[in-house]
Amino acid sequence: MKRTYLPRFLSVAATIAALIAVSGCVAPPVQYPTLSTSSLRIMNFAPNCPTTSPMDAYWAPGPQTPPKNAANIIDLPYGSASVYTTSIPVAASGTPYLVDICPTRLTSVEKEVPITLMPSGKYTIVITHDSAASSNPPVFLDTILQDAVQPPNSDPKKQTFVRFMNLQPVGSLAVHVNDPVAGEAIGSPESFRGCTPYVALNTA
Repeated sequence: MKRTYLPRFLSVAATIAALIAVSGCVAPPVQYPTLSTSSLRIMNFAPNCPTTSPMDAYWAPGPQTPPKNAANIIDLPYGSASVYTTSIPVAASGTPYLVDICPTRLTSVEKEVPITLMPSGKYTIVITHDSAASSNPPVFLDTILQDAVQPPNSDPKKQTFVRFMNLQPVGSLAVHVNDPVAGEAIGSPESFRGCTPYVALNTA
């Protein structure tokens, strides 16, 4: 009888001891911080002297000057926009950045743009010239736009969203949909560097 029950007793005791040991080694859950990011692109509408030359863009968290060893955007032609650079790290409350605009493959800064990037934000920096200034070299201007901001009470399943920015230094301009006179206006007439808010257009 002793030989019959002893192995069972030892097996049960070993199982209980193992369960106690395992339960005592469970580590508390680790809460990893969520990485917040933002997106940024550059538009080049600043004709450079003597020709319309491309530009580079460098950025870094402020207040430090962005290092010039590697451009974030390189060789951006006049009249074009870069693709969005995504996954730019930012703090939960936003992070100030400095963006330096330079002639392509040169490190001389034509325009320094401070901008605060917010989590999940999408931004466009439009670079233009001050057409009224007579200085040489010309004065560069920047306009910061917040992108992908839908109008209130809109339906992205049935509507698309457009806006208009005047990049011609020739006075106020307006845009109408389908008909240049009677068509729906995209905002109101905008002066140079003015930009309308997003307007919802029905697609379905």
